[in-house]
Amino acid sequence: MFIILSMWRESYLRRAAALEAGLGAAYGPAAVASWTSDLVSREDLVQRLATTPVRLAVYLGHGRASGWSGYRGLRWRHLEPYPPTQPMGALVSLSCANLAFGQKLLEEGRVAAFLGTPAALEVKPFYVLIDLLRQVFETGPPATIGALVAALSELVDARQDACLTKNWSAFQLIGNPAQTI
Repeated sequence: MFIILSMWRESYLRRAAALEAGLGAAYGPAAVASWTSDLVSREDLVQRLATTPVRLAVYLGHGRASGWSGYRGLRWRHLEPYPPTQPMGALVSLSCANLAFGQKLLEEGRVAAFLGTPAALEVKPFYVLIDLLRQVFETGPPATIGALVAALSELVDARQDACLTKNWSAFQLIGNPAQTI
């Protein structure tokens, strides 16, 4: 299953819907679920993440080293009571300064791979990255998270936009780059 996660803000929800359509085009609509914070509470989200087999989840919204701003502030302490039945395949966190949160998820066996950044992002290139991610799935789904990162890098390079390149270069993939998605 492919999951779209988003904070409850119209700009993110619109982009989440577009990303959901891109993933649906790649894998079929039945394989994609929208668990955006306008639809799913924090409590429901942590239970679902612990019990649902997830190949790839993508979070859109504000973040920080301790977690996400979406879902009324998702932090590690909210996840702890719900040990996962199996680790999530890959988690892409398109948010600011979220790499430490991803590292904790990886160390605790909740994800096999995490893509995020330790830095703050600028809003305009952040929105472009979301659109480029959608394009990756619409043009041919990558087999692994490493292939996804490579495809995104190619699209970023093709834009020849210094601001976009600067923001994308802050992202890091931790965990298994060969993790299938």
